Amino acid sequence: MERWVAISVAIVGLNLAGCAPKPSLLGKWQDTETRTLITEDNPTGVELGPKTVICYYEFRSDGIATFECTHTAANVTQKQYFRYSVSGDRLTSTLYDFEVIGILDESRKKRMIEGYRKLFGKPEVYEITLLEEKTLHLDLNGSKMEFVRSN
Repeated sequence: MERWVAISVAIVGLNLAGCAPKPSLLGKWQDTETRTLITEDNPTGVELGPKTVICYYEFRSDGIATFECTHTAANVTQKQYFRYSVSGDRLTSTLYDFEVIGILDESRKKRMIEGYRKLFGKPEVYEITLLEEKTLHLDLNGSKMEFVRSN
């Protein structure tokens, strides 16, 4: 009898372990690195100071994601809007809109938007790793980014 109880407990434990919820991609994620923008004003990409560019990803349950970067010193924010899907450890995102908010002359803003429009509709596939609901790793062809949950 004790043997059957032990086997039953082991089977239930294995079933429960297999049913554990997977970490969720949904929500807001903050980039853990300070990004440096290479622009006409900063052509060498020299680091302009701590947290010069702060970036977030936000993934919604309807398959829409936003990537937002704010250049704190220049008071400019770039927002990219994606449709995304996840299959296994692959995230496929397709850019469909882009906007620039803040102080930026119109000709630069126009060139920036035109450049991003060339990427519209072209899917990118990332390898993703979620660590305990807290850390998100994205890898696009060897270019790696790390984000931490911010909500």
